[in-house]
Amino acid sequence: AGNLYQRFIHFDSKVAAIYGPVANWQEKLELTSTNMLGPNTVQLNCERLMIADISRGKSREPQLAITAAGNTYVESMQYTAQAARLTYSQPKDMLVLEGGRENAKLWLNQNKSATPSASARKIAVTRGSIEAFGIGFLDLSALGRPPNNQPMNPNPRPVGGRTPVPMRPR
Repeated sequence: AGNLYQRFIHFDSKVAAIYGPVANWQEKLELTSTNMLGPNTVQLNCERLMIADISRGKSREPQLAITAAGNTYVESMQYTAQAARLTYSQPKDMLVLEGGRENAKLWLNQNKSATPSASARKIAVTRGSIEAFGIGFLDLSALGRPPNNQPMNPNPRPVGGRTPVPMRPR
């Protein structure tokens, strides 16, 4: 379901989607092994998916807001995540994972183990940082060093219930 004039589309019941760049309208992205995902491609599975074009003015490029709910699993070259609810804002380049009965979990690309890099009630990921709220687990060693190559504080202090953690830029 959707509305062309309000610029949104909504999918229900076991959604499997892939998002990424294509060279032309005839090109297709296939739901395949995540080893085949390109650098700007994301594969998503969930129960409900809503995509809205929130661009303003005469922007030729769409600015998307994506909300996925219900047993959400997303995978890309940079990360893998599980959450009850996921939101992504393209203008902010921000991914927010929220837990439900269980914590949201985030595995960064270099973490191939069963233990996530972060597990928390809420995890917000932007281009240069990860913020975790209600932390269950946080593996700082998987994050590498900050861009200025300074050692990270192994015991960051939560600020207002959140712990900002620097990570390596993409």
